[in-house]
Amino acid sequence: PLAANLDPENTLHVDLAGLNGSMQYNKVAGFISGNDLSDTLFNDHRQIAGDIEKADSAAMLWNIFQASRKLVISMVLGQADPYSVSLYISSLADAICRRAIELCIKDAGDPPCRFAFLQTGSAGRREQTLCTDQDNAIIFENVEPEKLETVSKYFTGLGRRVNEMLSESGYRLCKGEKMAGNPLWCQPLDKWKHYFSGWIKNPGPSELLEMSIFFDFRICYGDLDLAESLRDFVRSDLKTNDIFFHHLAYAWKQYTPSINVKSEKKTDIKRLIMPLTGVVRLYALNYGISGYSSIERIFELYSGNYIDYSLLRNIIRAWKDLTSIRLNHQVECISAGVEPDNHVDLRSVNNEYLCYAEQAVLSINNLILKASNDFYVEL
Repeated sequence: PLAANLDPENTLHVDLAGLNGSMQYNKVAGFISGNDLSDTLFNDHRQIAGDIEKADSAAMLWNIFQASRKLVISMVLGQADPYSVSLYISSLADAICRRAIELCIKDAGDPPCRFAFLQTGSAGRREQTLCTDQDNAIIFENVEPEKLETVSKYFTGLGRRVNEMLSESGYRLCKGEKMAGNPLWCQPLDKWKHYFSGWIKNPGPSELLEMSIFFDFRICYGDLDLAESLRDFVRSDLKTNDIFFHHLAYAWKQYTPSINVKSEKKTDIKRLIMPLTGVVRLYALNYGISGYSSIERIFELYSGNYIDYSLLRNIIRAWKDLTSIRLNHQVECISAGVEPDNHVDLRSVNNEYLCYAEQAVLSINNLILKASNDFYVEL
């Protein structure tokens, strides 16, 4: 229907061919500057942000979630950069989450001590898509033993309320229950340090990848000092535990994707991209990289001369191409009236998408091979 392309002068030429029978086909009806287009998107985003601040119920947040989804669909159909789309989805999720926390605190009463609400996994990396569930946790400050039970009860209840409100607002509950409402993931700072120390010093192969999502934690609401204290502890602990990186590299090697992406079954694009984000996380942890997203981490690794330009280019291209395929598939699901998922039948996509997927798999396999060599150990 609407064919639009940006030219070097940053002007959008609108071709209205085929929009309706009363119009002349293949005629340029007018011009929209890139600045005008950016202003329109910014104004829509600003309106949504204002609506989130005024929301006083899960129903209102759900309406905002649906309205923002339409904007995301427009971005995807307009072939916006997938990294920008992912950042927008994640920033919106953060804003809705913060408002949900504020509303839940209003109902629960003031917190008994300082705390931080964390986003983890893809939310922590700011790499959310149109198909996302909740991955979050709560850290609260260390308290006297006699107060611990009461404080824990408050924050677990708060986490449960937030998880339920986010679910009612459009963000699905985590099937593995890695959420703030689960008492396991709602703990004082010292307990969280104990968790990370155990994962780092005794990295069991069966649970290492499952727990690795917590290494992507990022504060969404609350006391920044608590989150930074935990981050400093993790960095310090990693410096003296090389065996962690050996085990993690070995674990990801087992997830090497098949070169034959055009299989009989549908391909889980999320699972396909997991070893990419996982190995990039591995390098980021090893070199003390501070970036949250995979793209940020890759650029920081390149800036620190830890990877070369060829790897930088190939990994960024692989991440963006797979994310683009994933987002476009999710838009097709929504257009068909079904819940978006990550399962794409690569047998039915056009040859260009198939080529992108195959090249991405090659780049991921090369990255896994490099990690295996860099962190090799006889296990």
